[in-house]
Amino acid sequence: MADVIEYDLTLEDKKDSAMKHNQNKVIPFGRLLTMVIVTGLLTAGELVLAQVCHSITLLVLVHQNIYNTITILVAVIASKLARDRSLKNTFGWRRLEVVGSLSSLIFLFSLCFATFVEAIQTLFHSDHLDAMHNPDWILICLAGHTVVWVLAFFLIGGHTHLQNIAVRTGTKKGFMSLPNRATEDAANKNVKDFITQVQVNEVVRDLQGVFFVTVTCCLLKFEILREEYTVYIDPVISLVYICFLIGSSNNLVKDSCNILLQTIPGNVEVSLLKRVLLAKFPEVLGVHEIHVWTLAPGNLVLSTHIKYESRKAFRELGARVEDFFREHGFKIVTIQPEFCTTENPTKQMIDQCNYMCRDENCQDKGCCNYNNNNTNEVSTRNI
Repeated sequence: MADVIEYDLTLEDKKDSAMKHNQNKVIPFGRLLTMVIVTGLLTAGELVLAQVCHSITLLVLVHQNIYNTITILVAVIASKLARDRSLKNTFGWRRLEVVGSLSSLIFLFSLCFATFVEAIQTLFHSDHLDAMHNPDWILICLAGHTVVWVLAFFLIGGHTHLQNIAVRTGTKKGFMSLPNRATEDAANKNVKDFITQVQVNEVVRDLQGVFFVTVTCCLLKFEILREEYTVYIDPVISLVYICFLIGSSNNLVKDSCNILLQTIPGNVEVSLLKRVLLAKFPEVLGVHEIHVWTLAPGNLVLSTHIKYESRKAFRELGARVEDFFREHGFKIVTIQPEFCTTENPTKQMIDQCNYMCRDENCQDKGCCNYNNNNTNEVSTRNI
């Protein structure tokens, strides 16, 4: 019972913290469009320079910029669709940014794999391949790259910050769901408050490419290593850069897959949620067939069967029970009410679903197996 009280008492504080944490993450359409254009032009320039200077490390940075451009473009399209309230804007369009995030990451990994192979070939065939040259040009380009990133930092919080917004809601247990970009008034957001939400690891992921390319250029320009080793500097550092880039993208892949596979969000404890519900509403006898998943970051979906002691209890508590779930962060709630036919129902009668599947083969596939003696203990009032 102690965990129920603690969960209920800390609910409001967690909700307020979640709102403050993400309410400033709404990015205006104009900022996104500006960054698409600027990042796209920078990527084109760096691609040309990478080919002219034969720099593999700079080419990996170009791949990351291509990935950044795609994710911002997807965010632009998602913001555009969010304004469309017609019927053609279907339920699934809310996941556009999640699908775009995973697709762009796969594309990035494909480019990195091809460049990884190219770097390996360069290491073993350095005697007849052109080595990297003109590091001065690349350093000048990196200065421009840094300026563009500073602009991105003030407009959208940085590229990685934007990519995290698309797929991440938080990982702490009991943490409430967060508002979606399409539901907030972006025009009133303060840039200073928005920037304070950016994390250090997001900045590091954005600037790691600049660091690796700068190290490569400095080693060549100042001839720190002996001449026979200079040809290996660029391919070796590019291999290290690729490993860091893929490693830093692991959480984005995991979060995207968890949403698309409709897994239970890591910030929801279903068993504890049931116990809180049963403790708060004595007229609710049991909860079963509860399903929780994420439509999009900040949009948790819940469907469940709730057994009331009478139809009168349902009429009095139906709206309050739905509000209870919404207070706990679920924006889309579907409840199927069920009623006991006797005044003193047994535990088995409370656990039994009133609207079971007609096909006997479905019983073993359901989340509540009524033929199993080890029925979920929190589905009935036994606390």
